[in-house]
Amino acid sequence: MNDKILQLQSDFENLKEKVNETKNKRDFQSKNSRKNKKGVTFEEFPIGSWVYVTRTATQKHSKLQKNCFGPCQVIGKVIPSSNYRYWVRDIIENKKYDVHIERMLSFAKELELTDTLKKHMSHNGDGYMVKQILKHKLTGQELKFLVWWSGFPKTSASWVSLSSLKEGSEKLLKSYAKKYSKDKILKRFL
Repeated sequence: MNDKILQLQSDFENLKEKVNETKNKRDFQSKNSRKNKKGVTFEEFPIGSWVYVTRTATQKHSKLQKNCFGPCQVIGKVIPSSNYRYWVRDIIENKKYDVHIERMLSFAKELELTDTLKKHMSHNGDGYMVKQILKHKLTGQELKFLVWWSGFPKTSASWVSLSSLKEGSEKLLKSYAKKYSKDKILKRFL
């Protein structure tokens, strides 16, 4: 009786695997035909390379804004013959994700993981470092800063509240305030 149950479980797992393979092949063929129509090409990511994964922001008024998590290590392809969907592992949460190539940004081909690097990347759950504070504005009663993030192009700069910026960017904030010491808005908040 137990042998029959084990055989049924095994058969069921094989069936699920075949259904997923068929679905993945169908998805690949569909995306491949759309890609060929548009003439879009994507960068390939070798197994073992490091990437950031983009996701649409979930904050209010940010429908088109994307943010990243990672770095994640590319650990394989979802469909071995396809270059569009990869398995990546987030090194902070140690979770495995199925990610389409459009959502991947190259981080590094090789990376030596140290405890210090892991700690830095897990900072605030996102791990972004401020490269430069570009400007500021007052939105209602909240002071916001346009921040250029380290490792991203200047066009990816985003507005961040003073309370979010204070944590981990005190030196940059002080030098920015010094640069604009005559600004009445900054004097009121800093």
